[in-house]
Amino acid sequence: MSLATGHFQMVQTIDGESNFNLTDKYGGSGALLHANVGGLGTESGDLSYVTGKLTPTSIGESIFRIDTPPLGFSSPIMKIRWLVTAGDESDQDFRVTVIEGILFGGVLLNQTQIGQWTQPSGSYIDLGIELNTWYIQVIPFVLGLVTARDSLWVNVSMIGSTAANIRVSWVALQASFAYSSGETPTAKNYANGLTPITPPPSVRAEGTTGSTSYCYRVVPCNAKGCGPASEEIVVTDGNALLDATNHICLAWADVTGATSYKVYRTCGPSNLGLGLLATVLPDAGDCGGGGSGVSGYKDNGTACVTDCDELFNPGDFVGCQGVSTITYPSKETPV
Repeated sequence: MSLATGHFQMVQTIDGESNFNLTDKYGGSGALLHANVGGLGTESGDLSYVTGKLTPTSIGESIFRIDTPPLGFSSPIMKIRWLVTAGDESDQDFRVTVIEGILFGGVLLNQTQIGQWTQPSGSYIDLGIELNTWYIQVIPFVLGLVTARDSLWVNVSMIGSTAANIRVSWVALQASFAYSSGETPTAKNYANGLTPITPPPSVRAEGTTGSTSYCYRVVPCNAKGCGPASEEIVVTDGNALLDATNHICLAWADVTGATSYKVYRTCGPSNLGLGLLATVLPDAGDCGGGGSGVSGYKDNGTACVTDCDELFNPGDFVGCQGVSTITYPSKETPV
């Protein structure tokens, strides 16, 4: 089993006051969460919001249901993104409460508070809060109080007699959960029993660099044939003229069962050809390759200058490669 962390967003809302209808940047309002309200935007330019603003002498609240987290979730924290656009008073009451409850007939029943954050008293300057700046507040809650994963709600209440305008962009639950990893697919050329070079070969420009691109493929071989080919590897800061000082270095981990490697240049400047550069033996080469299960090749511009022995053709190395076995984990058991 492996552990992952994800965010679970708002999927439903209840409006506590008519003058605090749910509103978003697309103009949607009312008791149902607008279809276009979504995502966990954190860019300062994302001005979307899901609550009305707090106005003088008004009291309001918005209640959002959080999407159901997986069975056995852990390490829960609630996050809320908010900002204030005006005001600097100390009697502001901005509160976020995490609750569990059952929605029945438009009313949330059997409410149990499992976490809460209240904006501290004091002026915004003293609190270090800047106007028109988005903040993400974290609200921990007690996992042991959760009895139903599909009944998690967040009450955003904005109470005060000042002109401090507060808006909320989104509310989301962050939680960890276990999952079963399927068997890692393995590409294998069943014509010769070889697998791709893993990780893909490394490539770098040495000497005086420039802005010329060079591309390469490396293909393992044995007595039964060659393949599968590596991914194409690219360097973009090569010198336009390669020589013993200014050259391109390739290195890769040896493939079990390979007795040699074909190295192909697949892109480069017009003064060089494209095709087979060399056939390299395992544990041989330079530029970081050669020994301890690592092979390598140095492209100094002397091979495959005009007439190359053979071009790289992906179809030459297909064989039966790419046959994979994947074991999918069973879906979560409904409760």
